[in-house]
Amino acid sequence: LIYLASIKDLFNGALVGYAMSERMTTSLVSQALFRAVAAKRPAKGLIHHSDRGSQYCAHAYRKQLQQFGMQASMSRKGNCWDNAPMESFWGSLKNELVHHRRFTTRTQARQEITEYIEIFYNRIRKQARLGYLSPAQFTQQYHAKQIAANPLDSTVDDLPHTHAISQHRKSMFQNAGLVVSEVMIFQFAEQGKFRGHVTGQRFHQA
Repeated sequence: LIYLASIKDLFNGALVGYAMSERMTTSLVSQALFRAVAAKRPAKGLIHHSDRGSQYCAHAYRKQLQQFGMQASMSRKGNCWDNAPMESFWGSLKNELVHHRRFTTRTQARQEITEYIEIFYNRIRKQARLGYLSPAQFTQQYHAKQIAANPLDSTVDDLPHTHAISQHRKSMFQNAGLVVSEVMIFQFAEQGKFRGHVTGQRFHQA
């Protein structure tokens, strides 16, 4: 088995944090959370939505959310629609990669899933809700519009544009306000070959 924990930013539809492991633990989802925070450094007040999996209910994980200034939100019992954005990602991953591959090792599976997320899903794959732009293109367009609407003062025209982009990136995540998180299982076949199948199993509390 391989477990993939992912965090999706609803502002631009990008997978901003993810982690893979052979075991389903609170450490796995914590690793995905840390990667998301390290990459995007969201402002306090961000809403973190997840299902009712035991790993998300764990005291250690909820404490981490508090330390990062995030507000925890969870799906209603028996209502999968609350986490629809993550379900959409799982569907894309299955239909565009996993169902077409027969991974022979976990290392190969990890590598190709990483490439799918980093290279294809976040940078190339167009999303209808983004006006048929990729997450990277949408974010770039957002920055360009923000800079055009709030040009730097003429006294600091010689400063690098990264200063303006940094300020607008901070503004973007203050306005975004919501990420969703979930875990999916990848299962090996009996003969030891990676089946390339994502199960529908979820980790819900009774």
